[in-house]
Amino acid sequence: MKLSNIHRKKEENSVLKDHTLRINCRRCTFEPDYGNINCMKCICRRIFELGQPERILLSAGLDTEYSGDAVRIISEISSVYAINSGDDKRKGKCATCRLSPVFLIDEVFASFQSEDTDFGICKLDNVVTGDESCDICVSRTKKILESVRDRLTETSRDALRSAYRIMGV
Repeated sequence: MKLSNIHRKKEENSVLKDHTLRINCRRCTFEPDYGNINCMKCICRRIFELGQPERILLSAGLDTEYSGDAVRIISEISSVYAINSGDDKRKGKCATCRLSPVFLIDEVFASFQSEDTDFGICKLDNVVTGDESCDICVSRTKKILESVRDRLTETSRDALRSAYRIMGV
């Protein structure tokens, strides 16, 4: 599922007001839970589009609210969208190229794992295109993936520190 197509119905009902991001999940087929990868993608997209909240409120039959460390970490993950925000327009042969930033970022967001990013970077290291514009794009894509990997690694460490603080370890 492409990032740009996730939960189009939620876009109509998402608002950032008084530092609270409110997302209407009533029409969504997924559970409103940031533990669900599809829900997390949607939340990250809304944060990228509307701004960083202090609280997140997912409205369904029952409302689910997140605040504190959870919102901070989700906001850090959503910053990956900013790294790739200029590459959402696919044109010409780039629209079908599996090495373009948009396609590879979709693969990374399938699991939010830095290992997937390393795999993408490794894949790009071994590419021979024979076209100068493709070489430039591959190089740019590799730099984007390196930035994404670094951001995910930082966020993972931050989440661990937060968990240790909560658990008192």
